[in-house]
Amino acid sequence: MRHKLHRVFALWFGGFIALWMSAGCVLLWKESLQAPTHVPPQDISILPSLTSIVAAAHSRHPEPGSWRLKLPRRPGEAVQAVFVADDLFAEAAEPIVLWIDPKTAKVLAETQASSFWQGLYRFHSRLLLGDSGSWAALGCGLILGNILLSGALLWRRRIRATGVRTLHRRLGMGLLPLLAISWISGLLLSLPAGWLSGSSPQTAPVPVTLSPSPTVDEIASWAKKRFPELSLREIALPQAEDETWELTLHRPGNFDVEPVWVKVWVDAKRNQAQIQEPSAAWQMRLRQWVYILHTGQIAGELGQIALSFAGIGFLLQATFGLILWLRRRKRLTSRPAAADHKQQIA
Repeated sequence: MRHKLHRVFALWFGGFIALWMSAGCVLLWKESLQAPTHVPPQDISILPSLTSIVAAAHSRHPEPGSWRLKLPRRPGEAVQAVFVADDLFAEAAEPIVLWIDPKTAKVLAETQASSFWQGLYRFHSRLLLGDSGSWAALGCGLILGNILLSGALLWRRRIRATGVRTLHRRLGMGLLPLLAISWISGLLLSLPAGWLSGSSPQTAPVPVTLSPSPTVDEIASWAKKRFPELSLREIALPQAEDETWELTLHRPGNFDVEPVWVKVWVDAKRNQAQIQEPSAAWQMRLRQWVYILHTGQIAGELGQIALSFAGIGFLLQATFGLILWLRRRKRLTSRPAAADHKQQIA
């Protein structure tokens, strides 16, 4: 029964699940694959001249649009200036990323955000089905769990295994811990929004004294003085003087991932600011752990390499399983022909 269950689910869904997991493996290396340059190491605790960086970015794209600066987290990283044009029907409406040297404010490279990455993420997280796709992703996770559990139970059986069957069994058990981590964390992340978020984040006013039209350096300097314990990650520039600045900061003690960054909105014209802290509920802490487990960030690049190996290994497993099934089918179909041949001889 277990053998049949494993075979049926693997044959019907194994190829699609392998493709689904491969998309996740590629997404693990999105930042590395998108970054076209390397910047000489420098002290990232000292903020670069962001005003000159914005000026360099504007010189490339003076047309109206929104800008967001992504500051380097580690030495050797460039500042990313992300530009989205106002004209949604223009070719430049796709986000454009300028990679700028934080020391010299020189534009090192310009890339256009490809819809490939957006489509890949939507496929892996929602199977291209929009908001309702989370349930479909959850279903894929349950199917993957069935394949893993039934395969683990079959491994306990003492059977004669040689060649491809040996590779299938040994590779399966070798990959089982990594696949189990990816499976369980993926299941939790695919739950409907709010199940692992806990209470809503709290927003509170913050005193601010700035000039009516501050520069980006003034905003960054104010944030560093007002929140000395936090590290600045992103700055979204206002498109008009009456719009607000949006700052994103990382609080030590939390994982350095977007779901738990601190948000600050600054209205310089009215000298008002609001800070939004992530929820401190246990659900949010659990979500942090689940997120870094699923993306491999808990072990840095080594974790990403391990999860990528698991994804490639599952693709090999699906191939080995298909070969074994084809051999078994050929063997079963050849038995009646052999029996008929014997009867004719007799």
